[in-house]
Amino acid sequence: MYPSASLRYIPNLLTVGRILVTPLLLLLLSVPSQAGQMSAVCLFVLASLSDYYDGVLARRFGVRSRLGQYLDPLADKILILGTFIALALEAPDLVPWWAVVAIALRDVVVTVLRSWAEAYGQTL
Repeated sequence: MYPSASLRYIPNLLTVGRILVTPLLLLLLSVPSQAGQMSAVCLFVLASLSDYYDGVLARRFGVRSRLGQYLDPLADKILILGTFIALALEAPDLVPWWAVVAIALRDVVVTVLRSWAEAYGQTL
C-alpha cells in the first residue's frame, strides 16, 4: 500500500517528537511532587509507544528512509539514557551510576557493531 505523501512522514515525525519531548520528561522527573513524577511516567509511556508505532507505521506504509534509520535509534538512546541519568541524579538508590554507565557502554558497543556491519553490507 502506498500512502499519500503526507502520511509517509508520520514515522519520522513520531521519532522527532520523541526527541523533542525528552527534555520535558527530564524536567518533570526533577519536579519534587507526585504530579510531576506521574506526568513524567505518562510522558515516558507515550514516548515509548511512539517508538513502537513509528516502526509499525513505517512497515505498514512501506516507507523506510535513511533519516529514519539513524533518527530512531538516536531517539531511543536520548530517551532511555536521558531518563536513566535523570533518575540517577534524583534517586541514586533507585538507579545507581554503575547501571547508567553500563547502559551507555552497551549503546556505544551496539552502535559501533552496527556501523561495522553496515560497512560490510550487513545489518544487525
